[in-house]
Amino acid sequence: KSMGKPCQCTAMSTAAFQAGDAGDFDVVMNSTSVGMHPNEGDTPVHSDLLRESMVVFDAVYNPRETRLLREAKAKGCAVVDGVEMFVGQALKQYELWTGTKPPKTVMEDAVLRGMKLK
Repeated sequence: KSMGKPCQCTAMSTAAFQAGDAGDFDVVMNSTSVGMHPNEGDTPVHSDLLRESMVVFDAVYNPRETRLLREAKAKGCAVVDGVEMFVGQALKQYELWTGTKPPKTVMEDAVLRGMKLK
């Protein structure tokens, strides 16, 4: 909860969110393993809670497109998958270790090949 204060965000439990106690919100961030292989059919957020103006981020990267992201896309939400976070972390780590910026496409290709997604 303390992480949300600087940007005036509210964090809540999945149970409160699913119970409809979310109120008005614009961003959904799943930082759990719900929906990750081998439980691809699971989702932490019921699609009825999603609306077109939202941004939905799912930290899960296997599968790349989770049920949450599929349902969010179907509702017209902007979506960000876990591979994007995975690659972003790798880019920053590389830069910190080497002092140079790596090419994003090379890093992303390496991640996707390593995960057999490409």
